[in-house]
Amino acid sequence: MKKLTKINLKGLEKKMNVICEDVQRNYVGGYAYYDQNGTKLGQVGNSTDIRICSADAYSTAFGSCGSGSASSGSQVIGTSLVTSSFLVKESFFQGMADQYADKYTNFQLDGMLGSEVGAQTVGCAGQSVTLSINNNCSYVYNEQDLISILKHENTHETQDCSLDTNTSEFNAYYQQVTSPNFNNCDKAFKDGILNSMAGYASQCNKNEYTSVADIKKMLGLNY
Repeated sequence: MKKLTKINLKGLEKKMNVICEDVQRNYVGGYAYYDQNGTKLGQVGNSTDIRICSADAYSTAFGSCGSGSASSGSQVIGTSLVTSSFLVKESFFQGMADQYADKYTNFQLDGMLGSEVGAQTVGCAGQSVTLSINNNCSYVYNEQDLISILKHENTHETQDCSLDTNTSEFNAYYQQVTSPNFNNCDKAFKDGILNSMAGYASQCNKNEYTSVADIKKMLGLNY
């Protein structure tokens, strides 16, 4: 067997092309492409990392737009949502809120918030919700995590105003974790949501949901 040395590796490097990370993402990972108004243009690979571009740019690079499209290619276009301008982020998040929480009238992106997951003023049936999200919170840049957050808030917009805070929050978390997209969320995000749900369950006597293990068992969550 031939011994592997630094010299061998240098020679191999010259023979084998090095594929940059962005190109690799088109085959393993990829991106979720949106326009700046929150309209999904298409999907390259299976990653939930969001990139912003125009519909024309997407069509030119990958073919026809459509939220159900599956594309592949060796190029990366547009701009990462993380590094997009503040105005683009506000436009994008408001567009997503309009899609997943019909009664939203206010959406605030605040880099000064202390909370990792954001802060919201909870509404109820017939009232609007103002959602303020920390500009540095990683979850809002993940497509599935963001949709899950918005579905949680949408529950607040549709439930009875007479509910106490603990019951209201438990109901919102219940709807969030039983939504089909929750399974596709980031594991750390899901763990945090289940811990919060268990805390509210303890406060409103939902005794069968007072631990993460209990929630997973009751709802058949396997991750």
